[in-house]
Amino acid sequence: RAIFEEAVGPLGPERFETLQERFANDDKLNDIYRAGLGPAAVHGFYMYTWASHGMEKVGKVFVVGATDDRGPDALGWEKKNSVKEAVAAAREWMGDPDATATFWQAPPVGYARVSVGSEQERARIAKESECPKGQAKRLKSEAETKEAETKEAKVATEKAEKAMAQKAKADAEATKAMMARMGQAKKEEEVKKEEAKKEAETKEQAKKEEAKTEEAKKQEAEKTQAKELRKTVGSNAAAVAAKTPTEPSTSTASGSFKKPRALATPRTERAMWLGAVTVAPAHLDGALPGDQGFDPLGLGKDGTRIAWYQEAELVHGRWAMAAVVGIAGAEASGASSSWWSAGSAQYALPTNALLAVQFLAMGVLELKRLRGFVDFGESGVAGSFPFDPLHLASDGTKIAEVKHGRLAMLAFVGIAAQTVVYRVAPLAALRDHVESPFQCNVFQNVQHLGQTFEFVASTM
Repeated sequence: RAIFEEAVGPLGPERFETLQERFANDDKLNDIYRAGLGPAAVHGFYMYTWASHGMEKVGKVFVVGATDDRGPDALGWEKKNSVKEAVAAAREWMGDPDATATFWQAPPVGYARVSVGSEQERARIAKESECPKGQAKRLKSEAETKEAETKEAKVATEKAEKAMAQKAKADAEATKAMMARMGQAKKEEEVKKEEAKKEAETKEQAKKEEAKTEEAKKQEAEKTQAKELRKTVGSNAAAVAAKTPTEPSTSTASGSFKKPRALATPRTERAMWLGAVTVAPAHLDGALPGDQGFDPLGLGKDGTRIAWYQEAELVHGRWAMAAVVGIAGAEASGASSSWWSAGSAQYALPTNALLAVQFLAMGVLELKRLRGFVDFGESGVAGSFPFDPLHLASDGTKIAEVKHGRLAMLAFVGIAAQTVVYRVAPLAALRDHVESPFQCNVFQNVQHLGQTFEFVASTM
């Protein structure tokens, strides 16, 4: 009772009675109770009043089955798990082990949950239980809500129609502008094509005129030389022989050798690296295998160096072809170690011994290759220059070798870069890309570059 009075005491008796009256006569709360949607609001006042008065008649209360601790704790009741446990506690509190229950009484207040068969049945009961005042409020509220919804729907429809009209207008203007741009771009492209065509025709005409001029100069020089030879025949044979043109040679710091190996039939009509708009330099006339008019730095203008550049490209291309085939073949055959870690593996011979054998063997072979290149203008093996035991050399095979070598060099660079970033062999990387092309590609895998740098730094 003391706890109850402390809780409602600030209200005062009059305020308590006023609130109890209000909760008992509130139409909205009563409608909820009649519809089976909640208990009567005033029951809370009754229950606390009955409980507080009941505490005046007893000395100690033991409660069984309380699922909410707030009520028993507020009233000072002691909770027990069973009636047997509560009886034992009461005997102990009374100091009488033989004490017995003298009166059994069901709780005076309980709650009943109203169950209905369907939502329609619940609505019917609520409507029949509704008081006139509550019904008037409800109907007015429903009418206001419906009117507000109608206004909102109308405003939303007007906004949507206006937005659609604006969008249609904007789309039409955008389409018109796009068509105008496309027409202008098409006209400009046609003008550029026509100008390029005229420029190409002009260059071709100039090239033909230049060729005619060179041919005329050559014929004039031959006539002059023949004339000089006829004058000196019989009297100065040695001088005549000295003046006779010989095969052009190219000299280097290591000695002299013949001009770069060329095709038997120069390809004047060949596929250019940039298509029809490519203008090949004058020194790239289609005589070299793989010549597609590509020399942006003008390295081939130096006739004393072009043979070296051709030889370097072939050697690097051959090594790249061997490397790519070896890497892919080892992975396909199920090699136990990766290609980039093979150098750190342990073999039958110590590392120093392997290096010594490799330096000696490669040194001898490379010196012979260089000597043969200087003397004959082409690479070979041992004393065979060029090396062609099956007699497969032809214009077609020479061009194929250069193309495959260039492709292999690009492939090896790609394999090395992919290994640094992705840390897997090429066939495994290809399999991952085929299985998940959008998650495993160059744009996704480059994100591993930071982890690679961290790993390398940690091993240094």
